[in-house]
Amino acid sequence: MTKQNLYTFRRIVFLVIPTLILLFVLIYISAKNLFPEEAAETGNISATDIPALTVEPTAVPERNGKVRLVVYHTHNDEAFYKGKQKYTESVMGRTDNSEYNVMRLGKDFANSLNKSFDVTHDEANNMSNGFNYAYDTAYENEKKYCGIKDVFVDIHRDAYSGENPNYAQKNSSEYALIKFVVANGSNFDKNPDWQKNKEYADKITKELNKLVPGVASEPVFKDYRFNQHLGEVCLLAEIGNEKNTLTQARNSAKLLAEAFNNVASDGWWK
Repeated sequence: MTKQNLYTFRRIVFLVIPTLILLFVLIYISAKNLFPEEAAETGNISATDIPALTVEPTAVPERNGKVRLVVYHTHNDEAFYKGKQKYTESVMGRTDNSEYNVMRLGKDFANSLNKSFDVTHDEANNMSNGFNYAYDTAYENEKKYCGIKDVFVDIHRDAYSGENPNYAQKNSSEYALIKFVVANGSNFDKNPDWQKNKEYADKITKELNKLVPGVASEPVFKDYRFNQHLGEVCLLAEIGNEKNTLTQARNSAKLLAEAFNNVASDGWWK
């Protein structure tokens, strides 16, 4: 090896390679901050992260025979398989465009509920303070409905975990899979009525599978709270995942409303 080649080799070893390693570390740290892991969506949240209920309504309106329901989204930007759709992703599988994220599903769900429901679709941006504070922000935005609404439905999309296929089919229509998450409020001072939440999650899951066999899995339990103490019945519905098309997810949002309508026709509060 010539002196010139040896000099070049030493420059690569002692200057270029450490620089590349440092650059890789910086890129990795930045990526971790920009792209929160989907697993965090299961709710790594402590008992002090959400304040206890402090707002009590001055007057509780009459039900007038209707189920008073609010639909909202803790993670507004959760989206689906983009394909050739023309919208901007904030990161892969997420967008602030409400026509392509879970807010579109909330609109479809709310619009498909029948006159048994006094429904509000709250489009507040619960991601405004960042992903890690979304449940805190959602609590602050949704607590105004405490005592005003009986039923809270938080619509999310799940993270893909290898289901194949990851949809159910009936006739020529495809439906993203649906799953309810029931939180028991472990380690919180104010606990959800998880037994009632599970009762209704079970009712709607059963009805969904009557409508489209296999579309809904059994509700899962988590040792968190997910704001499921806001009302008499609080449901967290995960519709599809980032591998589902928006059409599959929208079909399931409308199907979910059909299941709610059917349960209401049997007497919601039985």
